[in-house]
This record gives sequence, structure tokens and C-alpha cells, in this order.
Amino acid sequence: MPTSKPSVVPAPDLPSAFAPASASDLTPAGLHQLLDMHGAPLADFDYAPGSDLLVLRWRGHLTGESMVRGARAHLALAPFAGRPLPRRLLCDHRQASGDWSEALPLLHYEWLPQVLARGTRALAHVYSLDPLGDLNFYNGGPAFLAAFARQPGVRGRLFRAFEPAWQWLTRPTGATDPAV
Repeated sequence: MPTSKPSVVPAPDLPSAFAPASASDLTPAGLHQLLDMHGAPLADFDYAPGSDLLVLRWRGHLTGESMVRGARAHLALAPFAGRPLPRRLLCDHRQASGDWSEALPLLHYEWLPQVLARGTRALAHVYSLDPLGDLNFYNGGPAFLAAFARQPGVRGRLFRAFEPAWQWLTRPTGATDPAV
């Protein structure tokens, strides 16, 4: 059954420098903002329809509970209810800190199978600037990303900067990898 991707309203605070000038439909547009229990922004969900790319930008101090909330919000995004999720997912942790490793089992064994079943085929993870928020240091972190990339037709990669992650996810198949 053919599905159509939702239309979205542009988010004014997002940089458009990552989208090609000739393709305005590649510029991310805001879908949803998840707030923490104090009303502060926890995660922004932005969608670039021309690239079928969801950008999940984490903010503030993350805990296992906040990551679980974000994972559940990702699966419940209204524009994708009953539809496939975007094929590409960019998880940007640059503006986040904290140890969220206790969420890894849920992410690995519950969230990941659902995301794959709903069509996501590429994941780029941009490291936190906080050394304690580095996925590689978490028990099970590298195994989680390896589990994603082991799936047939699926790719995953870690990045230290946003721009190379964006380029990697949006480049034509067969193009060379950008520097990380």
C-alpha cells in the first residue's frame, strides 16, 4: 500500500546550511518538542521530507528515564502514526549531557526492533560534547550500535560532528564517506 509522508511547518530556529540550496524540501522542519518534567526542552524532532530524514536533537541533562520518554515519543510521532518512520535517523547529542546507559536495554530490545520494522534503515549518532555522555563508554553502547548495523540493508555510524553525520545520511548511495 503506498504511503505519503506528512507535510510539516518549518521551524525558524533550525540552520538551513545543511540543505542543498536547490532543494528546499531537504531543510528540516519542526515536528515536535518533548519537554522534561520542569517544562524545559528535552528533545526536538525535526523532519526533512526530501531526504526522508528525522533529526532528533537532545538537550539538557539526560537520564535513562528521559531517553525512554524520547524513544517512546519517537515511535508515537503523530505524523507517522500508522505509517513508516523516516528511513534515516540522526540522533544529535551535542547539546546533551548525562549518563543514560540504563536505557540501553530498552533501546536495544524494544525500541530498535520497532524502528526497524517501521522502515528506518540508517542511523547516525552524533556524540555528546560531555565525555560522560559518550555512547562508547556505556556498557552495551557499542553493542547497541552494532546490533543496528548488523541488520540486512541497514547502516549505522558514530560521528563527532553534525555536518558529517548529515552528509553521510543524505549522500547518494555509493558516494565516499565524509570525515568524522
